[in-house]
Amino acid sequence: MNSFFKKTRIKSDQLLNDAYVFVRNVYNNTSNVFTASSPFGQILTALANFVGLNLYYTEDSITELNINTASRPQNIDGLAQLAGHTATLAQAPTGLLSLTRNSNIDPLIATIRIPNYAKIRMIENNLDYLMINTTDYLNVTFNNSVFKPINFRVHQGTLQNQQFTGTSEQLQTYELNLKEGEWVAEGHIFVHVNGEKITTKDSTYDMSYNELACVVKRGINSGIAIRFGTGTMGFVPQLGSEIFVEYLITNGDLGNVPRNPNYSFIFDDYGFDQNGNEVDLNHFFDINMVTGILNGAEPEPIELTRMLAPATSRAMVLAQTTNYESLFLRTQQFSLIKVWTEYNHFNPYVDNIVHILLVPNLHKRLLNNFDYFNLPLERFLLTSYEKYEITNKIEISGAKVFGTWLSFVDPQFEKYAINVYIKAFRGSNVASIKGDITNAISNYLLHFNRYDYMPKSDLIALIEDIKQVDAVNIEFINEDVEWLFGRLFAGLNGLMDLLKVNDQKSNRRILNIDEYNELYNYFINNVNSQGIFIQTKQEVYNKFITIPSIRRFVNSHFDEQGNILFEREVYPIFKGGFTDRYGNYYNENIIDNKLSPLNIYVDLIDALQKDTRPNMISDLRI
Repeated sequence: MNSFFKKTRIKSDQLLNDAYVFVRNVYNNTSNVFTASSPFGQILTALANFVGLNLYYTEDSITELNINTASRPQNIDGLAQLAGHTATLAQAPTGLLSLTRNSNIDPLIATIRIPNYAKIRMIENNLDYLMINTTDYLNVTFNNSVFKPINFRVHQGTLQNQQFTGTSEQLQTYELNLKEGEWVAEGHIFVHVNGEKITTKDSTYDMSYNELACVVKRGINSGIAIRFGTGTMGFVPQLGSEIFVEYLITNGDLGNVPRNPNYSFIFDDYGFDQNGNEVDLNHFFDINMVTGILNGAEPEPIELTRMLAPATSRAMVLAQTTNYESLFLRTQQFSLIKVWTEYNHFNPYVDNIVHILLVPNLHKRLLNNFDYFNLPLERFLLTSYEKYEITNKIEISGAKVFGTWLSFVDPQFEKYAINVYIKAFRGSNVASIKGDITNAISNYLLHFNRYDYMPKSDLIALIEDIKQVDAVNIEFINEDVEWLFGRLFAGLNGLMDLLKVNDQKSNRRILNIDEYNELYNYFINNVNSQGIFIQTKQEVYNKFITIPSIRRFVNSHFDEQGNILFEREVYPIFKGGFTDRYGNYYNENIIDNKLSPLNIYVDLIDALQKDTRPNMISDLRI
């Protein structure tokens, strides 16, 4: 009956046309008698629209059932939860501050109590931070002895709460009513039922019989859902029970503050003296930074959820290095993540050590008027407090395999510089070109997250997109390679240094004795009485690069195209602070008219000028 419909013609307009043709052929009606305006033609048109909508919703539902093709955030999040992945909420910045006594004295006040979660405001960014204590109050006693600074933790954000009423139903679910743009901080949601605090579980199946626990998940509508158990798995709040939910609203990475002794903090809450009277805390105390307040992040982006969900361990166990990598990816705090284990046949316990190398997201550690090239070196490293916070969160989660030890590895920085050679048409604004190039490269390096190699082509493509730039080439300069060739170009004295002074980083000799003797004979025959080479620089370089150890040393830093190669614990840093093979010093920061981490050379040419040179750079580096 339906054979006149073809599987290759399933669009609504095709189905309608095929229906028209079928009716005309069966009843021998011409197009003048049977048209879209005739009664049955109108019915067919209405049916065609209905079928078209039906096909559209069928296709849409099938598309949204696949996490790789779904487009709606709530669908992606729901599919991720089915795979065992719970999208991470916003991360509240955390750090250490300290209380110091100022010069104001009141003889009637012997003790001041500061309530837990006292609100502190930073003057510079006007954001709120909460004082975190292990007790309900921090008791500060004044006496004649020297007042020692009191360190305390802070989390960025403000506490809010909502109340609900139990219904005696199983799997009761309550969603927090949040305003648009409010972010609830991960790990800072506290649920109380009839005044008793209950624990939080990852799943209803993790709850024991009538256990005082609940599940906190990202909800469908508001973003946060609180779900209780069934009685067999977790308890059921009875009818009329008071459910009190307290949570922290954070600004995420906007609340990150690198350590700076010039920043100012004040209390926005009062304390109490020994008699219970309110006192102005700012009258007695100053607040100073001990560490930066860092590790804040936005909620997990939906594209990251799509990427992480298929790789999620259903058991929520940190059993493999990939599980750790997924965990750190979810925090959105790191631009480079390397996790590995080692194996030793004679020491089976070595593979229980998880080595972790993390480089912070540099873009989130910028201050005003800062870019990559003037960012202090300590911003590239995790502080001891940050390592403690990460370890503590992993331990508390209970997901770490018993007997596993975490070992944080600080990256070994290798210093580099970048030389950029461009051609621009005469009349171009050279200062503007250099500024645009500096900003483009700085932004690239701030977001760089590869751990195999750094391709020159990435930077060339960025610079080519800048207006007024006609042609571009770049080269990377490495401190270690320049150190090696600096010794070699120094003649016999430098060669003696290489024999007795090992590789400056790995503490190993670069040249073996046969290679040393070969170079010694070459130097004897090819330098004048002043120890200066009589050959050209290119000829001398060609000789050096034929020595196997020298070639291997260079190839460990650069590939044949000049791209930077990485080793496992090495991180390239473009900060200068070294001398090249010719004795030229590269400054640590960008300085006009001096060699710096980034050097831009502009060759102005006339429009439509034909360049007959084989390369755009006339004096190539060797």
